[in-house]
Amino acid sequence: MEGLAGIVWNLITETSGAPDAVWPAIRQHVRTDPLILLDAWDELADLGTDAAPHTEQAVQARQLVAEVLHAIGDAAGARGRNLDAVAAGLVALVAREIAAYRQERKVTGRPRRRPTSPRAAHRGRRPGRGR
Repeated sequence: MEGLAGIVWNLITETSGAPDAVWPAIRQHVRTDPLILLDAWDELADLGTDAAPHTEQAVQARQLVAEVLHAIGDAAGARGRNLDAVAAGLVALVAREIAAYRQERKVTGRPRRRPTSPRAAHRGRRPGRGR
């Protein structure tokens, strides 16, 4: 989940930590690179089992996760069973990173972007590609 967390952090820094601006950026990024979400699936599900948000972000996250599953043809598969937990985990991850961003901004004045490659999180895991 480090790759997804790094991407979320960088999107937060680009939007100055404003949740209303962060979520559209996250949705756009995940739609462009759905494997980043799939690679963090289990960790997001674990994170989401403790959280039960019923907010606008939770609804949007659920729609996004459902879109990704539909796009890869796994909407009725094994991943579809814990869709709500993964969506809640995504909301919890974003909330955690926004809180960390705000804390770092308070301490340092301007948080730095995290070095991350969007492909690094799932490099070598794509079907048909060797390690």
